[in-house]
Amino acid sequence: VINTINNLEDLNLGRTIILNKTLTSFKNAIRHVMNKSEHEISKVFKEYKEVLPLVLLGYDATLEFEYKIEEVGDGTTKPDIFLLDEQNERVTLVELKRADAIMFGAKYRVDTLRVKTEFSNAIHQTNIQRTKLSQSNDNYHYNIPKSILVYGNIENEITDEVDIDLVKKNLNILRYNNKDLIIMTYNEIFERIDLILKDEK
Repeated sequence: VINTINNLEDLNLGRTIILNKTLTSFKNAIRHVMNKSEHEISKVFKEYKEVLPLVLLGYDATLEFEYKIEEVGDGTTKPDIFLLDEQNERVTLVELKRADAIMFGAKYRVDTLRVKTEFSNAIHQTNIQRTKLSQSNDNYHYNIPKSILVYGNIENEITDEVDIDLVKKNLNILRYNNKDLIIMTYNEIFERIDLILKDEK
């Protein structure tokens, strides 16, 4: 029995070491490509698909890249990543954008920042994807999908006139008004990875 316990402890230690190395490599790889093309970003996410659900969702899920939503509207819609948690019947669609994509512009009114057109379009893109998926499938959990939009970096939003608190306030208001969408910045992905690494130690 003691030998079995020791073997299990060794196995768990080995898994922890592998997970830590993989997460650290994933973080470094993202840093290398996050301001490059969406295709390059997608390649890195695909390379580290074993840890991707843990980082994005906090739990395990099966995933498919460039999932095709067909025969709804004009042509085929392809979210970058399709995540399926079969146990809890949850579907999440992921759209990847660049880290140097800017979310907000100058101040518009008191406590209000202008939303960049590309950011607004990306949010709307995720809304369209969810709607088309729900229309294309009769399975219950396909009819109530969620989305993750990986977009931008908080640090890039700070200017002489706009501080981090105002950026976070405006971003959280957008999140509140898009409850089926998780807007996740690259600095938040790094924070999630660091938190997992800390918990695994």
